[in-house]
Amino acid sequence: MEQLTLPKEKLPELLGEIGSKFELIGPIEENGFIAFRKINDPKEVNLDILLSRVPPKSLIFQQTETLFTYAKGKDSKVQTPKIDESVRVIFGIRPCDARGYDIIDPVFMGKKEGDYIDPFYTKKRNRSILIGLSCNEPDTNCFCTSFDDSPANTKHVDILFTDIGDKYYVEIVTEKGEDLIKNLSKIFSKATE
Repeated sequence: MEQLTLPKEKLPELLGEIGSKFELIGPIEENGFIAFRKINDPKEVNLDILLSRVPPKSLIFQQTETLFTYAKGKDSKVQTPKIDESVRVIFGIRPCDARGYDIIDPVFMGKKEGDYIDPFYTKKRNRSILIGLSCNEPDTNCFCTSFDDSPANTKHVDILFTDIGDKYYVEIVTEKGEDLIKNLSKIFSKATE
């Protein structure tokens, strides 16, 4: 697991580079609440509010989704919509929210041979890169430690950012995270003790 640092003033540059290559989703303030939305301007990102109103799990596991369309009549036919397979980067997800994916993955992606695999969920999940943000000061209502988790758990994300003052400590956790960062490495510095 590679460990890097990123000066806070370089975060907009990093997000701009990621957003120029991939679909970039992150926490944006809307009407006094945080929502995970497409980032058009890196300055829109709000990392100050701990939790979003709707969990980012809904980016992959949506409340409603078109599974097929059909036309009635003589020439009736059923069509399955094309699933977008381009890479999507979800930035600023909290470790507890990322754990939500690990809980529902076995339901929709199967645990063992012969289990049902939902193609819509699986493709969206596989194309997503999760960049987590650890919680330096968890809310009094947070309960991740009650589930043998932690506010800085790397287990459920591809990359984890931790605020250490004037910079972020960045842990590259998975191969997906490594692939994303390797082309952006000039922005980062190697972490020192």
